[in-house]
Amino acid sequence: MANLYFFDIDGTLVNLTSVHAKAYTTAYQKVLGIEARGIKRKEIIATFGMAERAQHKQIFEKHNLSDKGRMTRIIKTYEKLFLDALNLVKVKPLPGVVDFLDYLKKHGDYIGIVHGGPKYKGEIILKKAGLHNYFSLFGYNEGFNERKEILQNIIRKAREKGYRFKKIIVIGDTREDIRAGKAERTITVAVSTGTETKEKLKIGKPDIIVSTLKQYPEILKKV
Repeated sequence: MANLYFFDIDGTLVNLTSVHAKAYTTAYQKVLGIEARGIKRKEIIATFGMAERAQHKQIFEKHNLSDKGRMTRIIKTYEKLFLDALNLVKVKPLPGVVDFLDYLKKHGDYIGIVHGGPKYKGEIILKKAGLHNYFSLFGYNEGFNERKEILQNIIRKAREKGYRFKKIIVIGDTREDIRAGKAERTITVAVSTGTETKEKLKIGKPDIIVSTLKQYPEILKKV
């Protein structure tokens, strides 16, 4: 019986961390003005992997900022800035990604996406990287507060569509990916090609941890 693999996008399949970080930093400055002075780039990056609104909620609470619609304005400003920047860069798959996806497709496994952002953004990234056609299931943020809710929703949709699978494997570059996978009792795989080091990823206690997806034979062996 086939297995069901879910991949995060940024930091796992591609790496657009610098593009995301710049867009978020600029969005905070534009919307919050002087109140954004204390918000550091590294703390924005530290929220990557969370559902989008949860990212901003964490930063607002840390800096004692009132919302009053400003989170929504930051999200909209960020999205425009990110898409403008995305049009100017090439998006390439990270090492091992294409070989791994080719293997899974050839062997009849189901392949899906779990992305903390909106559908249009995830699809643009996947298409620019030439990866969209590998996936048959897409879990995007449809108003969810947590990443685990996105995963729960797409697993439910897979079952409703009649997918039959032996194991579910969640692959991502952050502890948030691992936390979501563990909440659904999946096999969790951490890859340190994104914003978190192996040492930080180990804190989340993933079932498998690799440096890059070039090590996909190790993942297959342990799965």
